[in-house]
Amino acid sequence: MLPKSSIGRKKFVAVTGLLLVGFVVGHLAGNFLIFAGPDAFNGYAAKLASLRPGFLIVEFGLAAIFLGHVYVTMSLVIENKRARGTERYAVDKNAGDRTLGSRTMPYTGIIIFLYVIVHIFDFTFNLFKYDKTIEGIDYGLYGLVYNAFSNPLHAGAYIFVMVVLGMHLSHAIQSLFRTFGFANPCCMNKIVTMSLCIGVGIAVLYSSIPVLILLNIIGPATT
Repeated sequence: MLPKSSIGRKKFVAVTGLLLVGFVVGHLAGNFLIFAGPDAFNGYAAKLASLRPGFLIVEFGLAAIFLGHVYVTMSLVIENKRARGTERYAVDKNAGDRTLGSRTMPYTGIIIFLYVIVHIFDFTFNLFKYDKTIEGIDYGLYGLVYNAFSNPLHAGAYIFVMVVLGMHLSHAIQSLFRTFGFANPCCMNKIVTMSLCIGVGIAVLYSSIPVLILLNIIGPATT
């Protein structure tokens, strides 16, 4: 059952957000196997698929965490907007916090939510019907990802969302520390620096995959 109090819901958002950060890092590690070549990347995907149907429990749990995080966050945003007449991210009520990240949290969250839906259909069901072959050879999921990111528009949209994700994570980490009372003045600068490093790092590392594919630095012939 979701907490009814405002403080309880803020803590729920913070904890589920932290869990989602863990998933983002783990997913990045799996994605990076694309640098090891088709066999390693497809082997990883096949291993995950072989864990079904048991793995469905993890997937449903992750989906519940994600949807719960989105739902409770939006309820806090709406509640805060009604109470104050402003569009502020309700998890963080620090009146002096008017960074770009804090002002855009609801919008970056919506962009990420919509992209996750598209991303699932994109690489799970090949939404955009990309070929899996490269120079006449079927490379399976590796070929699908490679051909998708060889399209500048597709790659550009992905990079844009990764930048948005980095911004969202950066401010979310700061909000987490504030929510649990760990953001005292003496260490806030360090927390901000750490969160910025994590946000930028996530954005750069995820974006490196389509960038290197566009530059033809990685591909079947280079591994």
